[in-house]
Amino acid sequence: MVQSMNLRTLQKRPKTITTIASSICCCFFLMNHQATAFSTASSITPPLRVFCYGDSLTAGTSPPLFELYPYAPHLERAVNAARSSSSSSSPVQIRWRGLPGWTSSNMKEDIDDSTIGLRSTILKISNPSISLVVLLAGTNDLAYASKASDVTDVLIDMHNMCLEQGVKRTIAVGIPQSAWQNQNLEVKNMVKEVNASLESYCKETQARGGGGGEKG
Repeated sequence: MVQSMNLRTLQKRPKTITTIASSICCCFFLMNHQATAFSTASSITPPLRVFCYGDSLTAGTSPPLFELYPYAPHLERAVNAARSSSSSSSPVQIRWRGLPGWTSSNMKEDIDDSTIGLRSTILKISNPSISLVVLLAGTNDLAYASKASDVTDVLIDMHNMCLEQGVKRTIAVGIPQSAWQNQNLEVKNMVKEVNASLESYCKETQARGGGGGEKG
């Protein structure tokens, strides 16, 4: 899913939220039997946990604004509303962490940071653990990267790390369009290449039977 969106109003884009929500519902379709099996042995059905990680697009803010308008709470409502018709569906709990101004390289370098690191977060959350990670990053890399692979390689490493830590699936949200891209053809082409590479990665992972492979 790649479309134009304001940094602070991703939450106000119903079509965007619906697209990501649909991807999450598809991911959890095959997980439903696990929750059903668990509920036969316990009166409490555990939530399916989703973690949204990224930059200011995930935080829902952009300097000099400091208010936070994350899309995660709206996504949680959309996902649970879509799944409410099934009595066997576990509730979906969505949490988020957005790091304004951070590049994907910054995120990878601090992947084990005890406060903001992606891997450290995955390892800390348990009973139940995170089932799905939504990764939306790469926009800030465009100001520094000399070629698309500089961005794609890091993003793919982060997705692979999630799967290696036991996350069942990940969703790769493509870098959204922006006014800057329309003014800079080189950057615009780099975004197209990054998003195409992410899509190819998802398809290849699905073909291998891996847990990744959803592109938002």
